[in-house]
Amino acid sequence: MKNILEMILLENVCKEFDTGFSLKNISITVEQGEKILVFGPNGAGKTTFLKILSCLLSPSSGNIKIMGYPPAKRKHILANIGFAPQSGHLYDSLTVKQNLEFYGKMYGIAKPQLEERMHGLLAQFNLTMKLDNKVSQLSKGMRQRLLIVKALLHDPQILLLDEPYAGLDLESAEYLHNYLESTEDKTVITATHDFNSEIKTGQRVIIFNQGSIVFDDRWQDDIATFKDFYKRKVGQ
Repeated sequence: MKNILEMILLENVCKEFDTGFSLKNISITVEQGEKILVFGPNGAGKTTFLKILSCLLSPSSGNIKIMGYPPAKRKHILANIGFAPQSGHLYDSLTVKQNLEFYGKMYGIAKPQLEERMHGLLAQFNLTMKLDNKVSQLSKGMRQRLLIVKALLHDPQILLLDEPYAGLDLESAEYLHNYLESTEDKTVITATHDFNSEIKTGQRVIIFNQGSIVFDDRWQDDIATFKDFYKRKVGQ
């Protein structure tokens, strides 16, 4: 592992599409173990930001290093990143076990290790009883939990979550919350619209608006105060 303390470094990163800029001069540093909440209105650049971190998109300009590696070292980066997009892909006609076995092979996880990881994570997210069910039979909340299990299968150092609480029932949200609380060593970046996400004193919060970061600091007040602050920052 390279430079264990500095997990993510972005310097003046821009992403331009045919319709215009999605990200403008983004510069951040993220250290190991940080838990960051990313807020912003629709179209603010949150998902593009996560996709660039997960190597699904290439920046138009700027410098990036993930765990000390540049984007050209994509294989090394992907081995250390788990990404759970809002609408991630699962094979509906396959069982939960078959889906995880397929993705485990893609990650190059040895069979004994894969079995251990798969059963451990399914137990942690209360999905063990659905092991032999087809994905098409899962509820929306269970499906979302399975996407997170899939992202964690290779035990990544960095976890990227895009609207993970969207559509989750209370039980599923609790399982996710409990897992995130237990991951002291993992770096977790969560893009969300959920103002009820637990913003602790000292929680690092990033706010995007129109492709730019308009706030990046540790929040020291209550959630009600944050809601008003957020509205002023994004002009709502």
